[in-house]
Amino acid sequence: MLSHSFRRQDSHQVAAEFSHKLNLIKESGERWQVDFVPTKSQAMVVSQSCAASREVEGRVKFGDPTLPLQDHIKIL
Repeated sequence: MLSHSFRRQDSHQVAAEFSHKLNLIKESGERWQVDFVPTKSQAMVVSQSCAASREVEGRVKFGDPTLPLQDHIKIL
């Protein structure tokens, strides 16, 4: 699980940082022959403001696919 606190005006930068971290995880998995499945990954913004999610929507990528934002996260 990755998490980060940020101000809304920093949302574009934070989304880029998360995408970079997710790509590092993906590359590490490839080196160790571990497959990560982006379609089974989840992303969520926790905020009092609905606008915060809109600022990040469509910007967090795990490899090629963009992770859709969820209203809730399922942990198995």
